[in-house]
Amino acid sequence: MGKENFAGSAWVGLDIPYSCVHPKVLAEPKFQDYNSPKMGENVETMRVIAKSTLRQFWEQPAYRDAQGPLESGYEEALRSAWTSPQAVKSQYGSASICGNHRVVFNISGNKYRLVVEMQYRAGIAWVKFIGTHAQYDPINVERVNDY
Repeated sequence: MGKENFAGSAWVGLDIPYSCVHPKVLAEPKFQDYNSPKMGENVETMRVIAKSTLRQFWEQPAYRDAQGPLESGYEEALRSAWTSPQAVKSQYGSASICGNHRVVFNISGNKYRLVVEMQYRAGIAWVKFIGTHAQYDPINVERVNDY
């Protein structure tokens, strides 16, 4: 069997036998930069990835009090059309705008922190971290990718 180098895809530089790659991986679309100026700017609502991540957090006995604020924040995000960090900041004045397209939201009176990667042009808010303030302190907001 030959080898596939995946030129032009997110798998660039891999030199592995074609037969070792799952067909589903081969069918994946090429990497898309959702913050590219080529993406459309007509975002009507946000897509949050993923509610299940938030649910896993609030279903832990120690964090049950986060359910209400996380659910209401999730619903607000679905109804929002954030196209820039300024749009987020105008709705959530206490949100911190960070590098690498990250926004930090204070949840339950700053008891919890939610780190989200915003892909404004695509209308996507991607949960990267949720935890207590103490769990948040040692992380690198621009690199964290817990989910």
